[in-house]
This record gives sequence, C-alpha cells and structure tokens, in this order.
Amino acid sequence: MPRGRQAGFVANVSALKHIFNELHYELTRKIAEGGMGIVYEAVQRGSGQFRKVVAIKLIREEYSAIEEFQKNFIGEARLVADLIHTNIVQT
Repeated sequence: MPRGRQAGFVANVSALKHIFNELHYELTRKIAEGGMGIVYEAVQRGSGQFRKVVAIKLIREEYSAIEEFQKNFIGEARLVADLIHTNIVQT
C-alpha cells in the first residue's frame, strides 16, 4: 500500500477501533473498496487462543447516515449471509 494511502488507512482504523474492541476484531489491512463500502481483512479473537481471519465490509462514512444506503447495505449483508456454494466457507 502506498505511503499516503497507508496513512489514510491508519487514520480510518483508529476511528473504528472502539467498535472492534467491543467485538474482538483487529483490522489488519484494507482488501478493497467500492462505491458503498470498504472491505478489510481482520482477525477475530475469542476466549483461549481462538483466532480466525475474517473479512469485514463497512459502509462508507458519507453514506452511513442516509437511510436508503443503510437499508441497501443491510440487504446486501442478508443476501450474502444466505449464499451456499462450494467455494464459500460456511461458519
């Protein structure tokens, strides 16, 4: 990741840390970004030595207060949660 983009990533991650501290996720890197959101690689931590690498998609801040975008984002999450395919790991 280029140095300027890395600085932006660190700033965004810092702003989100309070959310992920509650849920025991640690953002490790940005994977991709699109029109509605940004996808991060993260580590989910649990009791004992539980550790799992996951992907987390977050709605872009500029859209987060717009009800229509919130509904679309949640609708997409519900749709993806119901996908069953041999190339998708079920947890």
